[in-house]
Amino acid sequence: MTRLPVENLMVGPKSFQLHFQRRPLWWTAWATALGIVLAQWLAAAPVFWGGICAAGLCLWGGLRLRRCSSLGGTCLGLLVVVWAAAWWEAHHQRKAAAPDRLRNVMTVHPAWFEEAVTLTGRLAGWPEPAPRRIGFELELESLAVPGGSAQAVQGRVRLTLVFSEEQKAREWERLHPFLGARLRLEARLTRTARYQNPGGFEYSEYLEVEGVEAGGLVTGDVIQLAPGTETGVRSRLGMLRLRAFQCLERDYEPRVAGMLMAAMFGSRSFLDAGWAERFRSTNTFHLLVISGSHVVLLGWAVAGLLGWVTRQRAAVAGMVVAVVWAYTFMVGGDAPVMRAAIGLTVWQVARFWYRSPDPLNTVGCAVCVLLWVDPAQLLHPGFQLTVGAVVALVAGVAPLVQKLEIIGRWRPTRATPYPPNCVAWVRGLAEILYWSPSAFAAEMQVAPVTYRLEKNAWAGKLERFGVPSSWRKRWSWAAACHLQTVVRWIVVLLLASGTVQLALLPLSAFYFNRVAPVGLVTNLVAEVAMGLLMVATGFYFAAVMWGGKTLAVWLVAKTAWLFVGTTGFFHIGKWGSWRVPHLSGTFLWVYVAFALGMGVWWYLVNRWQPLAPVRPPRRGTRWTLVLVLAWTGGTGWLVLNPPQQWFRPAPGTLRVTFLDVGQGDATLLEFPSGESILVDSGGRREWQPPPANATAFQEDTLGIGERVVSRALWARGIRHLTAIVGTHADADHIQAFGEVVKNFPIGTAYCGRVTADAVFANWKQTIDRAGIPLVPLTAGKRMRFGSTLVEVLAPAAQSDLNGVSDNDASLVLAVRQGAHRFLLTGDIEKQAETELRLSGADLRCDVLKAPHHGSHSSSTSEFVLATHPVQVVFCAPRKSPYGHPHADVVARYQQMLPGVQLWQTGIDGAVTFETDGERLQAVGFASGRRIP
Repeated sequence: MTRLPVENLMVGPKSFQLHFQRRPLWWTAWATALGIVLAQWLAAAPVFWGGICAAGLCLWGGLRLRRCSSLGGTCLGLLVVVWAAAWWEAHHQRKAAAPDRLRNVMTVHPAWFEEAVTLTGRLAGWPEPAPRRIGFELELESLAVPGGSAQAVQGRVRLTLVFSEEQKAREWERLHPFLGARLRLEARLTRTARYQNPGGFEYSEYLEVEGVEAGGLVTGDVIQLAPGTETGVRSRLGMLRLRAFQCLERDYEPRVAGMLMAAMFGSRSFLDAGWAERFRSTNTFHLLVISGSHVVLLGWAVAGLLGWVTRQRAAVAGMVVAVVWAYTFMVGGDAPVMRAAIGLTVWQVARFWYRSPDPLNTVGCAVCVLLWVDPAQLLHPGFQLTVGAVVALVAGVAPLVQKLEIIGRWRPTRATPYPPNCVAWVRGLAEILYWSPSAFAAEMQVAPVTYRLEKNAWAGKLERFGVPSSWRKRWSWAAACHLQTVVRWIVVLLLASGTVQLALLPLSAFYFNRVAPVGLVTNLVAEVAMGLLMVATGFYFAAVMWGGKTLAVWLVAKTAWLFVGTTGFFHIGKWGSWRVPHLSGTFLWVYVAFALGMGVWWYLVNRWQPLAPVRPPRRGTRWTLVLVLAWTGGTGWLVLNPPQQWFRPAPGTLRVTFLDVGQGDATLLEFPSGESILVDSGGRREWQPPPANATAFQEDTLGIGERVVSRALWARGIRHLTAIVGTHADADHIQAFGEVVKNFPIGTAYCGRVTADAVFANWKQTIDRAGIPLVPLTAGKRMRFGSTLVEVLAPAAQSDLNGVSDNDASLVLAVRQGAHRFLLTGDIEKQAETELRLSGADLRCDVLKAPHHGSHSSSTSEFVLATHPVQVVFCAPRKSPYGHPHADVVARYQQMLPGVQLWQTGIDGAVTFETDGERLQAVGFASGRRIP
C-alpha cells in the first residue's frame, strides 16, 4: 500500500470534521442514546417534558438558521426527530407490557410464586451446559399454580436444571431437546435478588436488560410434549458448538478445555477459578470471553485466506460477512460480538464499493442498530464497556496517532511550510517513531533542490537495526522490518491500552471495584498470545474434521499455557491491581464529571493542528489547559479515592448493619471514630475445603464474600477493616472471610474458641497467609473504639481452648453507644443462654440479633425477658432450608415483648441501625421500613 505524502493529509482547520454532514451516524447514535436516557428519567410525565425539550431544541435550531446553511438546519431537525423517536421507542417498550406478561402476573399475584409452578413453553435458546447443571430459556405459553388450572402467559424465563443425581443427567441426555421443542416442567421463579444489600446486584434490572421476565430453578421432571426442529440454522450452529465442547473435553485437561470454551465460544461455566482470577487481576479477563477483538481477528483471518484464492471483492466480502455472522450467532450474540459483527459488515460493504469507511460512522451505525432493536442494551454493562472502549480508540487514540505521524514525517513543502507547533519532547517522540532517514536520503538524491533537516538521531539508529539491506532491495515488505517499527507498535499499543483504561475508569470502579495498572502492559502481550491461540485452535478443529489431530492437540495445549503464562508473569498482586469503592446516588456526578473532562481532552486533541500556521496564543489558552488537566486529574482521583466523609454516618453516630447473606450472619460495625469491624461474613452452606492439589480444577464462581459482603463494604466507602471477628467455626459465619481478606487490608482477626475444624483451619490459614494476627477472645474482654464500648460476654475462659466447635461456644458481643446497646449473639442455644443469665452479665439491650437465626433451640423465654429488646433482627433468608426463623420463636417475641419490632434480612434486606447515643433509627434496604 502506497503511503500518501504528508501534504495530502488534512492539516488545516478543516481536519476537525465532526459535522453532521460528514458523520451523520455518529451523531444519530448520540441522539438515540439521549432519547433512551430521557425516557428513563422523564417517564412520569412524558408528553409534557417531551414537548418542552423538543420545542426548546427546535427554537434553538431556528435561531441558528440565520448563521448556518439550510443543510445544518435540516440536520438539527433530523437529530430532534431521531431523539424523540428513540425516546418514545424506549418508553413504549417499558410501558407496553401486556397484562398477561409474566412480570405483571408475578406483581399482581406474588403468593402464587411462593412455591413451584408448572410451566409450559417452547425452548427459545440452545441449552448452555455447565458443571453438574444445564441452563436454558423457555418462551412461555401457559402457567399453572398448585391446585389451579393453567392460564395463558407471555414472556421468557431463564431456568437452571441441577443434576443432583447422575440419573437426571442421563434423562436430559436422552431427552436432548432441539430449538422450538415444547416442554412442560415445574420450577420456582423469582424476579428479586437473592441477597439485597447496599451496592448489591439488581436482579430485576438485569432481567429487564436481558429481555427475560424471571429466573428460576427446575424442581421436577422435564417432559417434552413436542419435538423441535433439527434443520434450522440456529439448531445446526448450536449442535456444532456442543460438539466442539465435547471435542475439547475429550482432548484436554479440564482447566485448558474450560479456558478454550470461554475464549473461543463464550461459555464461562467451565472456567477455572485460579486462572480466572489471574485474568481479572491483570485486566485481561475480557480476552477470556468473546469480545470484538475475536470477531475482528476472525474476519481478518478469513479475508486473508480468501485473498490467496480469489481476487473477487464480492466473493471475499460475502464470505467474510457470512462466517462472522455465523460465529456471532453460535457464541450467543452478546453486545460486544454484535457490535463488532455490524461494524465489520459495514466495513466490508464499504470496501466492496471502493469506499474508505469512516470509523466514527461505523461505530455509530453499530450503536444505532443495537439500540433500535433493544433500547435496554444501553443499560447493559457489556454494551457500555465495549462501546466505551471502541469510542476511546476511534475518537481518541486514532486522531492522536495520526497527528504524531504528521509531526514525525514533517518536511517543508508548499502545503506544510511551518515546523510542527508542539513541545520539544512530543516532536522528538514523533520523530523517533515515524521519521525515516533512509527514505529522506533517497528522496534528496532525485530532488531538484536538496536540503538538510535536524531530526532526532534515535530515528536513524532504530531504523538501522533490522533485516539486511539486500533483503530490503529484493522484497518490498522487508523495508519495514526494523527496530523502529517494533518500537512504534509498542508505543501505539501502550497509548491505546492506557487511553481505554482511562476512558473506562468510572465503569471499572462502578461495576468491578477494580483498577489494574498492570493491564497497560499485560494487554499487549496477552493480545498477541490470544491471536496465536485462535489460530492454533482453528488448526485443531480443521485437524479434527480431516483427521491427524495429534500435532494440533499438542500445539493448542502449548499455546494455551503460553496464553495463561503471560498473565501469570504479570500477576504481581496488589501492586498491579487494587480494589476501590464505588459511588452511587448523588455522588455519581463524579463519574459524569470525569467523563466530561475526558471529553474535553478528546475535543482538544481533535482540534489540535500541529502544522497549521503559528498564531499568537489566545488569552487564557494555557490556563484553560491547566484547568482541564486539574479537572480531569481531580475527578479521576475522586473516582479512585472518594473521601470517607461521603459514606460515614453523621459525626458521633454508630452505624450497625446486619447484611443479608442468606442462611448466615454478617454484621458491619462502623464506629464514630472512623474504624470498622466485620463480625462474621456469611458463606455457602454447602462449603467444601479447597482441593489439596493446586492444579485441580475448581469452578469459577464468585462467592458471598466477593459479590455480597465485599460489594456492600465498598458501597459504604470502606477500603480497610480495623478488625474481623469470627464468632464460631461454622461455614455460614466465617467461610466468606477468605474473599474479604483478599479485598481489604485488615488489622486484627478475633475469634472465640480455637478449634481443629476444617472450616476454622482453612480460615486460620487464610489470615496467616495475609499476615493478620489472630487473637482469641473470652468473657470480660473490653475494647473501646472512640465513644463506643465493645464487651465480650461469652464464651467463658476455659482451659481447653482446642475443643470441638459448637454453637454454644459462639462469641457474644455487647456494643454500647451512649444509652443504646446492641447484643450480637452468634449461634448460641439454650445452654449458653442459661449460662449467660447465671453469669450475672448485663443482657438488656435495645437491638438483639436473634440467636441462631431464630431456631427453636434458642431464644428461650427466660433469655427473651433478660434481654428485653425493642428491635429484634433474624438473620435468615426468606425461604430458609431449616425453617428459620421458627414460627414459635417469632410468636414468643411478639407475645412476651408487646410493641417489639421484628426484622428479617431475607425479607427486609440489609437492616441498618444508627444511633448517636440518644436517638435510634432503623431502615430496611429492600422493604423500605423505617423507624422512627
